[in-house]
Amino acid sequence: MSKNPDCHIVFAYTGRMFNVSMAENTFETFRKEIEGKGVFDEVKCNVYDSTKITDACRSIKRSIKKTVPIKNYSTLPSIDNVIESFIGTVKCKDYVELITNNDGLLLTHLFEDNVRYYQGRNKVNSEMFGTIADPQQQQAFALLNNGITIIAKEIRRTGDNFVIEDFQIVNGCQTSFVLYENRKKLSDDSYVAVKLISSTDKGVIDSIVKTTNSQTLIVDEAFETLKDFHKDLETVYGSYGVQHRLFYERRSKQYDFQNVSQNKVVSFPSQTAAYVAMFLGQPQSTHRYYGELLKSNKTKIYQDEDIKEQYCIASMYAFFIDKYLRDNGYDRNYRLSYKYHIALLCRVMVSGNEIPKANSREMKALCQKLYEHLKETAEFELLIKNAINVIDSVAKTYESPFIGGNHLSRLTDKI
Repeated sequence: MSKNPDCHIVFAYTGRMFNVSMAENTFETFRKEIEGKGVFDEVKCNVYDSTKITDACRSIKRSIKKTVPIKNYSTLPSIDNVIESFIGTVKCKDYVELITNNDGLLLTHLFEDNVRYYQGRNKVNSEMFGTIADPQQQQAFALLNNGITIIAKEIRRTGDNFVIEDFQIVNGCQTSFVLYENRKKLSDDSYVAVKLISSTDKGVIDSIVKTTNSQTLIVDEAFETLKDFHKDLETVYGSYGVQHRLFYERRSKQYDFQNVSQNKVVSFPSQTAAYVAMFLGQPQSTHRYYGELLKSNKTKIYQDEDIKEQYCIASMYAFFIDKYLRDNGYDRNYRLSYKYHIALLCRVMVSGNEIPKANSREMKALCQKLYEHLKETAEFELLIKNAINVIDSVAKTYESPFIGGNHLSRLTDKI
């Protein structure tokens, strides 16, 4: 051997590491002890907790290496926490090659960090279709389009060819889909502007995503769903049985072009309303704009340590309660007024007024218990009927068709 072997030590577990400094001190002592034996050239110690394991899995899924020729490129000035960055033009045909696999199919996972999924033939996209259809305008595509922003973990350059690894297209989702759909119409003299950035710093990446997407009309609340929390939540949604499974629409129109029933798609606003009602006990607030709900509950909702299943359960209860009311002839106003009140009462009937901490094992167990009730149709319908009886009784007592915050305690007391 030309040198001594390296030693890589990994401690992996499914919990979360909170005391980082203590772990680092422990490993540093351990590392020095092994290093002192003089057997290894380099000793590395790493902790893989649940967050790092999830990130590693996501990275493997995204792992991809492609080569793209970039013409007339310039190197951008040095930026903190950015390894290198370039701006240039890419032939539209070459760009389509970049975003497709060997079978010519679009690599949709490249757009996971976009705020919005492909919006179809909306006004802006229809104009792009028109630009490509006109040979003269297509030639000026790079001038008429805002361009593409790509973030990669690694960039290697050989002349005009750029090899990029583990990359995401963080801005330009609409342009990418339109170019792909028109791939047979693209000429050799049509180009698109591209910014290519190499960085592994999450803060920098998040800032680039937010800034580049702010050029279009997107409310600040929409950027919440770009957090890893919501990517993990999307995965948890997919873990439930087919009969009860819903689909979390983390990005607008995410499932429009898939074989998914639209009434089973849970939008971010409806997810927020369901959780605020069922687990935070605020069904009377669900009529408010979801941005206000996020702001007023910012320390209680979508926290990194929260058990993800509680969010799925809230959406499932809201969905199946609404289905029950609809199937049994309740009018639309009743469903809109009381769907979330019923979800809260169903949870109270199972768990009582006290609710476990959002990040506890007890919450995990409660979610499983609530899911078991949901799977047993007769049990679930009995919960709904009891909740309806309580709501009707309280509404009659107060001679009011609407049960606001003042009467919520009366509802749960009756249960």
